[in-house]
Amino acid sequence: MAGILKKPFFPRQVSLGTIVLGFLLVFSFIPLMAFSFFTLNGIISQLSAIEESEELHIIKDELHQLEARIEHYQQMIDFVSQLPAVLEILNHGESRPGSISKQTAFLRYTEALNRAFAKNNDVVSIQILDRNSVVQFSLFKIAGSTKYKQSPAPPLTVDPESTRKILAMRDKGFLIIPLQNNQQGKVHQPFHQLLVRILTPIRTGTEGETIGAYVADIDMGLLTQAFPEIQWVLSDGCYLAGEAGTPSAFLDYPGLKQIFASKQTAIWDIAGQKVAWLPFLAEQDATSALWAGKKIHLPSVQRARQKILLTVLVGLVLLLAVGLAISFLFSKHVRRLSQQFLACLEKSLLQQQQGLCSKNTRIREISLFSEKMDALLAQYGAIEQERQTSQRKLQENEDIFRVVFNSVQSAVILIDSEDTVRFFNPAAERIFGYTSEEILGKKFHPLIVVDDMQQAAHDALTVFWQTGKGPIIGASRELLAKKKDGRIFPAEVFISKIKKDDGFWAVGAVLDITDRKVKEEKLVMLATMDSLTGVFNRRHFLLLAEQEVARSKRYNKNLFFLMFDLDHFKEINDTFGHETGDRVLQDFASICTEGLRRADIFGRMGGEEFAALVVEAEEEDALAVAERIRKNLASRILTRDETEKNLSVSIGISRLDPVTGSLESAYAAADKALYEAKGQGRNRVIMAAG
Repeated sequence: MAGILKKPFFPRQVSLGTIVLGFLLVFSFIPLMAFSFFTLNGIISQLSAIEESEELHIIKDELHQLEARIEHYQQMIDFVSQLPAVLEILNHGESRPGSISKQTAFLRYTEALNRAFAKNNDVVSIQILDRNSVVQFSLFKIAGSTKYKQSPAPPLTVDPESTRKILAMRDKGFLIIPLQNNQQGKVHQPFHQLLVRILTPIRTGTEGETIGAYVADIDMGLLTQAFPEIQWVLSDGCYLAGEAGTPSAFLDYPGLKQIFASKQTAIWDIAGQKVAWLPFLAEQDATSALWAGKKIHLPSVQRARQKILLTVLVGLVLLLAVGLAISFLFSKHVRRLSQQFLACLEKSLLQQQQGLCSKNTRIREISLFSEKMDALLAQYGAIEQERQTSQRKLQENEDIFRVVFNSVQSAVILIDSEDTVRFFNPAAERIFGYTSEEILGKKFHPLIVVDDMQQAAHDALTVFWQTGKGPIIGASRELLAKKKDGRIFPAEVFISKIKKDDGFWAVGAVLDITDRKVKEEKLVMLATMDSLTGVFNRRHFLLLAEQEVARSKRYNKNLFFLMFDLDHFKEINDTFGHETGDRVLQDFASICTEGLRRADIFGRMGGEEFAALVVEAEEEDALAVAERIRKNLASRILTRDETEKNLSVSIGISRLDPVTGSLESAYAAADKALYEAKGQGRNRVIMAAG
């Protein structure tokens, strides 16, 4: 009996029981894990729909910017189509008094358009048509330049229906027509091109009669270069500006032809690849519509799916480990109790003594073991619940953060204490041209700071990382920045600091202010130029004159102030009409501009009075300039029916002493000399005494 009791019978049975118990515990949690997996998968589907909606919203904002650019061209075309030279080009008023030749009108209008469209490279041609749709004036952009030149025989045709609509307009308006064209590339290969043609009627200022049409062609291929992430496809499937050998978009994206036929916004989705397609200019002409396509990456959804799979796998591993640990502890305790029980039984049988292990003792020990197991399981459950709650709150905060910063229109960028990009929102991708995958983890400032400011930016960053201070920290500043394609653009920047253990981090908001700067330049031009004659107005002329006076005093250079007043101008207006009077003022401004030197300053002071400042000249030089202008105007004659009128101007000149003189005294002296010339019979030049 003793030999039987001493035989170790239990290790294999206990180990097998440990494994079985562990697996039973694990499989009991599998339904809970499956439920959690399917629930989180539903959340991912909802998040995917939200991100697709946000991507569509961003693409619509970009198309809205493109529409705003076309509206800007409409305003510019409306401005230049109302200049007086347009009437001369259409022979309207050539026989009237004060008119200029058509060749002079061509040259003057070409110079005006070169100034107006110097920063608008998208306008490829400008034409002026008469009421019979015959081209009277044509201007084409020079290849590789921002200048325009006249074309003697432009191959321009406008369909009769468009001409009829423009000429029938009672009020000022626009007609936008998209035109699909095949051009010859640099290697004599045809490539696809889409032009947006803007037409507007040309009307006389007083009678309101429509005398012609103004036509401007804008190359959409140049306009769309500002959006490199968007694919631009014509309605026939050809890529915009793509060569003839380029595959059709209908082959690259099966089913795209049905989307174009519906004329509705849609998302192309095949094999997990998603592209959003939106129509642009589709309401104008269905045969020449332009479609914008942009890939939808959904990075948040992909990362969330990876995290869910990782969480499920980690949960299974943890459950298996915990189940095996519990079963191992249980089997170890059972083994100890079994050994104790067998030892007591053996001793009782051999020595005929009462067993030391009573039934109550075993029950109490098993009860204590059960209580310890319950406490251990309860503690584990509390820890697991707290971990899941913390992880859920962290994920919710991260989702809210990304939704907010992915929705703003400003670029939001986070860099660490080593100038490494840590966050780059979709607006930053749109503004700078980099994708998040391209720029995350790379040095930021060498990519976006212009070359001239690289050293200054490096020095400022070194100070900021150590002290958290800098010239642009906590304040809004306007700076120049660089896009991925090398283009420089004005940006408004606001930067804040974040204190970290390894130093200071920076988070910045960047806004592209190119459109605002263009509008400001237009306002400056309107504020400094006289709208009728195109020369400086009184305020800007006096401002430039003050600056020139200060420079002449610093370098001891002579200045001469010239005052001009057209003789009998009121009589011209009363006899020939105000329209003729305006032409006389414009013609006189052209004569003065041609007669003065490039360094001289010229402006209209008001009414028929003009002024000029001749710099770094002697008295005989100033007199020669004034006399040349007087003779050129005196050679002009106004005629109307049998009435003739000789044009003349009275000129007063004063010298500004570089030591003691002032602009006010020179102005007064020249004005006094002007009235002396009037008193002596007009049509003469008088030099002020002293």
